[in-house]
Amino acid sequence: MFKLCTKYHNSLIFFFLLFIGTITSFLNPDYIFLLSRLFIIVLLSISLEYLFKNIIKTSSFSSIQNVSFSVLIFLISGYHTNIFLLAFAVIVSHVSYHYLKYKGMTTFNPVTLGVFSLSLFGLKTTWWGINSGFLIILLMIIFGIIINYYNGSLRITALYFLFVIIFSFLFSFNPLYSIKQIFSPGLLFFGFYILHLSLKNHNSQSSLNYAAIASLLAVTIPKFGIFTDPLITSFVLTDFLFFAIKLLIKNKNITN
Repeated sequence: MFKLCTKYHNSLIFFFLLFIGTITSFLNPDYIFLLSRLFIIVLLSISLEYLFKNIIKTSSFSSIQNVSFSVLIFLISGYHTNIFLLAFAVIVSHVSYHYLKYKGMTTFNPVTLGVFSLSLFGLKTTWWGINSGFLIILLMIIFGIIINYYNGSLRITALYFLFVIIFSFLFSFNPLYSIKQIFSPGLLFFGFYILHLSLKNHNSQSSLNYAAIASLLAVTIPKFGIFTDPLITSFVLTDFLFFAIKLLIKNKNITN
């Protein structure tokens, strides 16, 4: 059972995200506008995967997972983000997955890098798709626990939330404020559906370090007045930090 669920967990994630994207779009007065955008973005993502597999012939191909990237970007980007900029973010995520690699492993989380590219145009991340009521949040938590359990990343996800509470308390000395942080829909969604994408190339100890650094940056980034979304920026910076460390270790070994 475990192997079966592990084999198809990318499909499970995709169809749940597609379900959330569809439901949240219907709950919005502009549901036709949003559903058409969702359709365009998913179609673009499928086309990009076809391009990479059959024309460019990349060695790595994971269509369901990479199409899931586009739905994630759709849910957490700005509600009225220009469709061309949204498409640009999707293209960045696919190019990142296929080409920004080190020793065959992805260097950046494709979703966070794609959304971060939008912020360079001054666009805000609204997390609109996961702020659609209690039922959506409850389903998000239940499916998030299931997905991370079969991914083997539930322990690290729980520790990530714990680190956020600890660092929030250390910087605020307000226990109630610190605990309330993990009930933010954005943080819950990020921890359950985006964190595990960044942990694929890390062992147990490295994953723990990643979660600790990313949570620390998520808490401290707003204090520096950085205009980009703290959660997105924290993961991009953590990915860059781990990549830089790998290069330093490689150069040190070559020198020795």
